[in-house]
Amino acid sequence: MALVKSGAHAPELAAAPHFGFTQAGRGVLAGLAQAGFGTGALPGLLVLLGIAASSRRHALWALIGTALASAALALRSTPAGSFDAGLLGFNGALTAIVLADSGAVIALGGVVVSIVLHAAAMHLGLPAMTAPFVLAT
Repeated sequence: MALVKSGAHAPELAAAPHFGFTQAGRGVLAGLAQAGFGTGALPGLLVLLGIAASSRRHALWALIGTALASAALALRSTPAGSFDAGLLGFNGALTAIVLADSGAVIALGGVVVSIVLHAAAMHLGLPAMTAPFVLAT
């Protein structure tokens, strides 16, 4: 759902977008693709398969990190296009992969920190790029 303004006193943001299972899956895979500078679900699936070829555990953490970051940031009334492009999940994926060997609590904590930093950058109108991943790890 896109941002909606329909009058002088309309709220600035529309309600959080509602995603179907298929769109959510494509968005999460696109987040994995963004971690490798790719775009779309198919490149994301290939990135996931490549990670899984090396370590199934790290592939699972990549999925968890991407899904958590994508979902949390999508709930902030982010435009659906950002979700579909994978721009909301790649920091979570990178953080989860790097911190996976440190244990579940630290990996999940790092993903949460990356989500908070990404949300703060969005709130300030700054491009987040990979700064949340770098600072969280």
